[in-house]
Amino acid sequence: MRALYVCYFGLREPLVQTQVLPYLRELVSGGARMSLLTFEPELKKRWDATSIGEWRQRLRSDGIEWHMLAYHKRPSLPATFYDVLAGALRAARIARRERIDIVHGRSHVGAAIGALVKKLTGARLIFDIRGFLAEEYVDSGNWPANGFLFRLTKAVERWLFRTADGFVVLTEAAKETLFPKGTGGRAIEVIPCCVGEEHFTSDRAELGLTNRLVFAYVGTLGGSYLTGETVALLATARQADRRVFALVLTQTAAIADELEQAGFSHDDYCVMQVAPEDVPRYLRAADVGLVIMRPSKARRAQSPTKFGEYLAAGVPVIATAGIGDLDAHIEEGRVGVLLRSHDRAAFSNAFRAIEELRRDPQLGERCRDLARRRYDLHSVGGPRYRRLYDAVLHRRIRVLALATYPLQAASSRVRVVQFIEPLAERGIDVTFAPFLSASLFAALYARNMLIPRLPDIIFRALRRIADGLRAARVDVVLVQREAMLFGPPLIEWIAARLLRRPMILDLDDATYVRYVSPVYGRLATMLKWPSKTDRLIRWSSVVTCGNENIAAYVRSLGTEATVVPSIVDTRAFRPQVTENEVPVIGWIGTHGTYPFFERLIPIFEQLAREQRFRVTVVGAGRDVQVRGVEVDSRSWRLERDADDFRSLDIGVYPIADDARSAGKSGLKAVQYMSSGVPFIMSPVGVCATMGIAGQTHFAAVTDDEWLDALRRLVTDGTLRRRMGAAGRDFAEKHYAIDEQADVLTSVIRKLSIR
Repeated sequence: MRALYVCYFGLREPLVQTQVLPYLRELVSGGARMSLLTFEPELKKRWDATSIGEWRQRLRSDGIEWHMLAYHKRPSLPATFYDVLAGALRAARIARRERIDIVHGRSHVGAAIGALVKKLTGARLIFDIRGFLAEEYVDSGNWPANGFLFRLTKAVERWLFRTADGFVVLTEAAKETLFPKGTGGRAIEVIPCCVGEEHFTSDRAELGLTNRLVFAYVGTLGGSYLTGETVALLATARQADRRVFALVLTQTAAIADELEQAGFSHDDYCVMQVAPEDVPRYLRAADVGLVIMRPSKARRAQSPTKFGEYLAAGVPVIATAGIGDLDAHIEEGRVGVLLRSHDRAAFSNAFRAIEELRRDPQLGERCRDLARRRYDLHSVGGPRYRRLYDAVLHRRIRVLALATYPLQAASSRVRVVQFIEPLAERGIDVTFAPFLSASLFAALYARNMLIPRLPDIIFRALRRIADGLRAARVDVVLVQREAMLFGPPLIEWIAARLLRRPMILDLDDATYVRYVSPVYGRLATMLKWPSKTDRLIRWSSVVTCGNENIAAYVRSLGTEATVVPSIVDTRAFRPQVTENEVPVIGWIGTHGTYPFFERLIPIFEQLAREQRFRVTVVGAGRDVQVRGVEVDSRSWRLERDADDFRSLDIGVYPIADDARSAGKSGLKAVQYMSSGVPFIMSPVGVCATMGIAGQTHFAAVTDDEWLDALRRLVTDGTLRRRMGAAGRDFAEKHYAIDEQADVLTSVIRKLSIR
């Protein structure tokens, strides 16, 4: 793969040194051959033949071929048009000479150059969107709203959206704003400004900062970064604690005068300019980092590099609310304080909150952990760029996903539907084809409702044959458990044996263990064709398994198995503070799993004689009664699923200790942990390995163990909050949707080229 990166900045500018070259080196390490085109301010004044040769040799040793043009500043619009035209002609010559596959345009000007190169050479284009450019110029006061330059920039932006083959955005908020209906199947990656953690080491004593409370700021000041408000916050902090020291690493020396006017002596601050590679050494000596910006819509697209730098140094952050994804990341990681306004009261509250947060001995490690998971160059930035390049360069893969149930069923929703968009971003188009409609699924477990629908079921069975024949037009077939609710594996035979399509069987449950339906009894067992699962396993190229127990069974039959745990999107299943007058204990399940919950009712009744609490039951399909306890029995609804979990103070997850239950994939545990809800669980099968018993949840087998765990959680709000937070941390580390989408992508791509 050969790619040309077009950057409308000079090579030696800090932005290029910290946010361009490290990514290019990551791409080179993944096998790409990279070229770089930069635009150099004052080219003849700042560069000579010797320095150009030294930098070319240095970058060539990193696997990067460097090309440059002069940057023209005045008059602004004609100069930019000239640079775009000159850049397009130069980049087109490079693309033809070096056989470039992908042109990567950084920001709007770089992407405009890339779009012209695409027209001239046929190379693929990646539009690397670094922000809402037109809105940023309006916010800074440089352009009038809806003026000529604003409208021209938006028109160019729309053209680039139509032309590009792939996109980079810095934040999830920007992705949601720019592409609310998706990208039309084109690849997109959210890649924040990342940092390399290995650089962050320092010694406070060496820097003369012993016994000081160091507030650090890194980067330029002015424009969207508010100098006056930053100084005001520092002054407020110093009034509360005389140990406060302001460490400002910037090229804007004027802040020194403002600090002195705010009462800082020369011994209480340091304003200095340092090389990018030296910034980590100073940050490691800080106690608090600052990100104070002017709030606006344009901020949703921004990812301040300083935020990742602070976290990687183990430093908590005070930040203005509404900047990119910072709100979500600060709250989920508990690594800082958000400013909702920029007044003295808000600054005082922020100082008190950050001081309270700093008392937590785990704070530094939480900061570094969030940096590793969200902002690390090697584990986040580099892999996502490589994934994007791969998706843009290669043809899209078509997958037909056959399932018995519609998205209202957890198995279809969690194992297939929630991956459709992430896989599309990775160049894989999934067509989801369930056997049952939503209305048939709703009627399935009520005999009086299902019998009148038998003609519809028969019609769907006949139409399912057509679905099997559709496999001829796709690259891979994915079957979630089975293609039809009953009967022999005819549809799978058509796809895998007759049409010889590679087939992935997805098993999130031990369907190979015989099961007697509580509604239809042994008749359903016979109609389900008991030997079907074993046959499907043998016909499959790969089986994706919800846990290692299922994987072991699959391997015993001689088929390759890959574990993909059942997960949820932690952005949807997220904690919220409950306002229940008494603790609410909840269970969320189905009619089939209700018998597991029913055995807890006597325990609830015993606990009710000594403690006050309420019970919420969702999805049991009946009105549940518990003597002495107020019970809220409600039906399950997809649209409020995450809200139902968040409304609980305590969750329960009882399951039977039998072969079928041992094959369950523990989805409810993931949902409880993602929602920050402490819970009690039967340690059966994979559930015995999920979370950390005693920290994220309690494990209980006997009635006495269940009663004791419930009593402890009902009576101790602090324990509930601590356990819920630990569960949330565990879910974020172990059940990320992007990681599992990468696993599925690898499996599908491997099969598509066999």
